[in-house]
Amino acid sequence: LLVLVVIGFYSMKHAWVVLGCVPVLGMLSLLMRPFVLQRFAAMHKANESFSSAVAEGVHKIATIKSLGLESLWQRRWLAAHEALLDKSWEARTTSAVEDAAFRIVHRVVLVAVLWVGATEVLGGVISFGQFVASYMFSLRVLGPSTRIFQVVLEHQRMKSALGHVDALMAERVEPFGSQQPLAVDGLSIDLQSVTFTHACATKPALRDVNLRVESRSMVAIVGPSGSG
Repeated sequence: LLVLVVIGFYSMKHAWVVLGCVPVLGMLSLLMRPFVLQRFAAMHKANESFSSAVAEGVHKIATIKSLGLESLWQRRWLAAHEALLDKSWEARTTSAVEDAAFRIVHRVVLVAVLWVGATEVLGGVISFGQFVASYMFSLRVLGPSTRIFQVVLEHQRMKSALGHVDALMAERVEPFGSQQPLAVDGLSIDLQSVTFTHACATKPALRDVNLRVESRSMVAIVGPSGSG
């Protein structure tokens, strides 16, 4: 405020131009905020999906190899990674557009200040020295004002990221193994005409299998090595 008073001492038009920059930057920040937060939220979601796919694959690597699902999981990882790259690119592009918009507003205001000052100097309203002093003080206001609104948006992005971390930490921990034995009395497993082919195989591993496993019974299924 003190700097604006000093600018007004040299030129009231300069002071009004610089003061008018503040609500413009505020409106720009409010307009950009939902787009920026939406893009970064999508990026964090894609990152969670990719990390989950990798962690699940590593945890189940023995099962994946035994079932011959390497190619299927590789496609899943690649799809998740591509989605993460796409969302990251969208978020970074939005952030770059935001920075460019602030720089454009900053330069437009500087051009307006120069134009108003040149007009007043040519009209004899102020001297050239007063114009230079007013312009230098204008820079003292415009630079920090622009940076303040940029920091506000950066704070919103960090808040969004921390919100995703908090939500992840608040998830219930999945129990490892069963805490209590399952009540299996009276239950059975029935397979009726089951045929199954691995994702990377041409011949079915199971063909028209019929099987019934009663509760509390033990069944062993054997086959040649590599049969899965």
